[in-house]
Amino acid sequence: MYESMAISGATMKQSLWKVIRAMSLIIGLIIVVVWALESTRHDFKDLTQTVAATVRPLPIPSGSYKGVVWFSTNQLIFLYASNPSSLYSLEEHRMFRYTIGTTDWKILKLPQEDLKAEYAPFYRLSNGKLAFGYSYIDIHEHNSIVNPEIAAIYMWDDQTNHFEVLHRYDEGFFNGTFTFSPDMSESILENPVGSGYHNQLYRFDRNKQMTRLLADYERVSDPSWSPDGRMIAFLGTESYTPKTLIGFLDWNLLRDRFFYPWDLYLMGANGKNVRIILAGIEGESKIGGWLSIGRLLSFTGKYKKTDGIWMLNIETHQLTRVWASAADYHWSPDGTQMVVIQRVKEGDIERTYPVIVDLPNL
Repeated sequence: MYESMAISGATMKQSLWKVIRAMSLIIGLIIVVVWALESTRHDFKDLTQTVAATVRPLPIPSGSYKGVVWFSTNQLIFLYASNPSSLYSLEEHRMFRYTIGTTDWKILKLPQEDLKAEYAPFYRLSNGKLAFGYSYIDIHEHNSIVNPEIAAIYMWDDQTNHFEVLHRYDEGFFNGTFTFSPDMSESILENPVGSGYHNQLYRFDRNKQMTRLLADYERVSDPSWSPDGRMIAFLGTESYTPKTLIGFLDWNLLRDRFFYPWDLYLMGANGKNVRIILAGIEGESKIGGWLSIGRLLSFTGKYKKTDGIWMLNIETHQLTRVWASAADYHWSPDGTQMVVIQRVKEGDIERTYPVIVDLPNL
């Protein structure tokens, strides 16, 4: 009898251990599933499918499209080159104006244009005119080894077809992103020194006096003045701790530095009250500007390992993804539509196709 009881007790113990192991396995699986769900849960709203369902191609020439501005209600300005392979050769692109719903497609260029000129970047100003960076290498200089880059910011008036110089860059200052105050009295210009490594921002006041902003930051880029004139957005990295340098040139270190995530900042128009509103933006990070209502700030990049075009409500902090990849884009003056330059890989060539989409009420 005692032997039978011992056997029965051993059997019960084995069964109990099996149950415990099974329960442990189930709990472990639950933990893994919960962790996986948490890791894929993002603090943003994704409307990419809703927006993509409204795509409307534009009847314009095929080629390479590098940038776009929705200039007026029915006019778009593109950076365009007829050769599809020119995507990464900015000097082959020229500005073209297209009237929506027509076949009106015209080149827009400075009368004294240089053959090696670059038109970029370009923006729709608060006064309804177009501003663009213009630069070229002066091949007419006597020193054929070191030819200076001539650069300036121009403004174009579509009513008079007049071009006006808003700012002429000093030597050593490269053409980069820029923004103007709503009343056009002040500007902030980026000097993309070692682009992606030590970008700098400079403010030009009403008297055209220059002051460097955020000089103690590792890098600052893409300034954008809010429509009400109260705030300025920018991308930046306050400090960067590099990995241990191996040798004179550590290419892994340079790569890590170049792809180091950017933070999205806001500061007051006086340059004070600087604060981060979104941290850790990777990839092709770029501020697209403010929608006309003034509370939505748009940017491209990879956030939480998710690429796209984003809209951030600075009042509610609601982040919305409206396009599934980082692309050149701009929105209509009323903020209800957006023009996006799609990139499609066809064999060895990456082709670009502008489309118009509807923007949901954000």
